[in-house]
Amino acid sequence: KAKEICEKLLAQVTLALFTEAERKFGDGTGKLKMSYVLERFLALLPDWVQELIDPEWLADKLEMLLDKAEEEWKANPRLIGKEQNAKLLGTTETE
Repeated sequence: KAKEICEKLLAQVTLALFTEAERKFGDGTGKLKMSYVLERFLALLPDWVQELIDPEWLADKLEMLLDKAEEEWKANPRLIGKEQNAKLLGTTETE
């Protein structure tokens, strides 16, 4: 049960961070956005917890969570705004 709660919390926090990064940096900046999310996520954790996390594990986890974030954006375009969502979906719709 605790693992499920942690997974859900991680998904919610990273959705917010990925959305923030998407709004801030826009299209074509994937590595920058991932770096931003990784840095911001680690900054939320106490130092002793940061030391316990394997950076490669976290990077892999973030890649999986990015896929979920993209699904959320497609399901609810208002999360990132019409212009960003149009780019993500490859449409011409703008704000």
